[in-house]
Amino acid sequence: MNDNSTEDRSFRGLWKWATTPPQVYVVYVLALILVWCISFLAGTLNPKRTGGGQTPPPVAAPQKELTRRTPAPFSACRAAPCRG
Repeated sequence: MNDNSTEDRSFRGLWKWATTPPQVYVVYVLALILVWCISFLAGTLNPKRTGGGQTPPPVAAPQKELTRRTPAPFSACRAAPCRG
């Protein structure tokens, strides 16, 4: 029969076996599932809360709003010279 003791049982042998056409599809799907599981787990983790539950102070709003000059309506420009 076949002598199994001569098979390469190192990482290189495993890589050679895993990259042959029938197995490479399964390895690819397993890698995709592993990446999805890790990203799902990382997305569901809660960040550590430090500082005793205090939140940072809110950003101060501007004290005075900038006003924008609106030009005179078109009808006003007909009666008098328009300064826009």
